[in-house]
Amino acid sequence: MKIGIVSGYLLAAFMIAGVPTLLTAQGGWAPEEATFIRPRLVVTPTEIEKLRENLLELQPNPSPHFRELYDGVYSHALSATISEDTAETAARRANARAAKNIAFVLSIDRKAEGSYAAAISGEDGAMMRENLLRALATINPSVEGALEYTEWQWRTKELIDYLSAYDMAIGLGLEGAEIDVARDALHRFAGDLYREATREIAGLGFFTLVRNNHALMVCGALGSAALVLNDVESNDPALQPVNWMNAALWWNDDLLWRADDRLSEPDMIAGFAEGPHYLRYASLNVLPFYRGLQNVYPVDSIDVTYRKSLRRVPHPFTDPATGRLAKWATRIIMPDGLLPPIEDTFVDEAFPETALLGDKRYAPIINSPFTTLAASLQSTVDMRANYIATGITPVRHFWYNEQYRDAVIFPAAGNAVVQSSYNSIHQPGGTLQLGILGENGRARVEGGGHNQADAASFYINYSGRQLALDPGYISYDRRDEVSRAEHHNMILVDGEGPDPREVGSDAFIDVVWHGLLGIDGLERYPLGSIRATTEYLGTGIERQFFLVGYSYVMIVDRVRSDEPHAFTWQVHGIDARNGKDPSGASYEVDLRGRETVWTSDSARMVAHVVSPSSVLTYDTIPGV
Repeated sequence: MKIGIVSGYLLAAFMIAGVPTLLTAQGGWAPEEATFIRPRLVVTPTEIEKLRENLLELQPNPSPHFRELYDGVYSHALSATISEDTAETAARRANARAAKNIAFVLSIDRKAEGSYAAAISGEDGAMMRENLLRALATINPSVEGALEYTEWQWRTKELIDYLSAYDMAIGLGLEGAEIDVARDALHRFAGDLYREATREIAGLGFFTLVRNNHALMVCGALGSAALVLNDVESNDPALQPVNWMNAALWWNDDLLWRADDRLSEPDMIAGFAEGPHYLRYASLNVLPFYRGLQNVYPVDSIDVTYRKSLRRVPHPFTDPATGRLAKWATRIIMPDGLLPPIEDTFVDEAFPETALLGDKRYAPIINSPFTTLAASLQSTVDMRANYIATGITPVRHFWYNEQYRDAVIFPAAGNAVVQSSYNSIHQPGGTLQLGILGENGRARVEGGGHNQADAASFYINYSGRQLALDPGYISYDRRDEVSRAEHHNMILVDGEGPDPREVGSDAFIDVVWHGLLGIDGLERYPLGSIRATTEYLGTGIERQFFLVGYSYVMIVDRVRSDEPHAFTWQVHGIDARNGKDPSGASYEVDLRGRETVWTSDSARMVAHVVSPSSVLTYDTIPGV
């Protein structure tokens, strides 16, 4: 995360700054072209009818992914316990999650576990309604001050879940004291979040200082609140939905596409500067907002007034820039559908929530022994209901681009991926994938605290098993254990590399040549050559990568320096996940001259080093 440094005087001013009061109640958000249906955030009435029809058509065998997801949501809705003590974050989030799932199941009104064509029984339905009303009546609207904004990552997700539940509850026709209490609590919840997030002194405040995923999460929460509570009014500007919506759209546009320190680019595939995980983390808030906005207000662009300025912004759901960001996230994935564990992205992490954009190309199959679609959709937010509502069945996606067969080249994002074709007759054992890293410019600088020292590094994956691995992520507080140059497949200069805490060094990716290579005794195979160049510690490094014969990766390195140095070529192999695969097989390293061999019961990688220098030594370092 990027944290601005603010003087003690300014911070004190934050605590006393107020928002002017207007004389008359106003501030609802109701554009003329908008259609305000209930529900509108997670699912719409039309989508509910389609889901019911699909359940009937799929009897008695719903699609496996739908069965698993709906069964899980139904089970949670039926068994959830609502806590009366919501002072602690865990209890608040658990109640919000339960409320959303209960409201979704009641909206679909279909049983699970083999009875998908039947409506929920009266007894079960009554119990769920009682628990939903109990959860809505226990909303804790308190929001920490701007100095404690790190807690907002939980508050914002909690607010969106409760907004989703309330929206569906109104769609179900529920009314009474509990609903009124929930409406008032959500109004205050969103208003306090807006008040704290938009306090400014001399033009400085949360949105101007916190330029990262945290700010995007707040945008998603404020926008969702404006969609669900669009007709509430107040004489306090902080409690007016029109202001929530304007702030959400203004800062979402500013952070992603417009400002000098923007996190991506509007007119090219440039990735997300904080990496795949933190794009996903922010998307858990912004994608429901984008989708809900499309349900209510499906226009091409929207006029936004903020800070007495008018700006026309593209609708974020249909904005081509949003699509390019989703394209990047889904086309750098590994053969098993998981994200590569690069730039503070967890090992075994997927990003199925891209399906909320309504395009099946953004819903790849997850075929990993280490996680499932259902498990992936239950991270910091339970997104199973949102995913079900899209009606999308995951498919093996057409991920490679039009220019290079079996290759994805995104130089502005700092990513290149080359792999053997899914349909190739030359790969009976599976898919071999080579990933190359080369961030530069904004993609590197604006990553702030989530960059890793990986200039011109690489990783190799074979059908979901990491062979030459990238270390992934543990937590922000433990980044030093995985983020340094020695943790990546990099060339070290006198044992060192770029310092990730100082943002690191630029690296650049380009395509050198693409064609066919004939190897003696073998057929002619596609050969893609991708070059990564970088410079650090007084040394210029050029690495040229080739994927040969669907089984071989060849790397040609050229290292230049005006001063003598000791260089270290690193390969980190097969030892992820505590040295175990799902079958329990362990890995062993066999060091033999100029080769290192990693083996397991189902995969084998041999690293062979060839150099004109005779001054070469070989060693292994377990666990590094």
